[in-house]
Amino acid sequence: MSFLLRAMLVIGVLSYFALRRGDPDALPPALPSGGAVLAAVAGAAPAAIQAGAAALPPETRERVAREALAGLIRRAGQPVPEIPDAASRDTLSATDRAPPWRGSEAR
Repeated sequence: MSFLLRAMLVIGVLSYFALRRGDPDALPPALPSGGAVLAAVAGAAPAAIQAGAAALPPETRERVAREALAGLIRRAGQPVPEIPDAASRDTLSATDRAPPWRGSEAR
């Protein structure tokens, strides 16, 4: 009995979608592309930062600026860490890499 109910439900849903397929009002609104969203966020970021900084009291703004500048100076004075080479995942041994010897043993 439950099989018949599930089958009727699936057939009904598929029939509903088939009827709505050609209806232009049934189409979902187009989603903006990732590039458009990134451009909108990048364009709004400076204004949001300025608005956030303007909302802070002057003493806090100066303290945050001093701490950020001190952090940048500390990082600028440090050497860049060397990235170690990745370990080889090669499983061949030296004898596997050597070409097979061709010729007679007597030579």
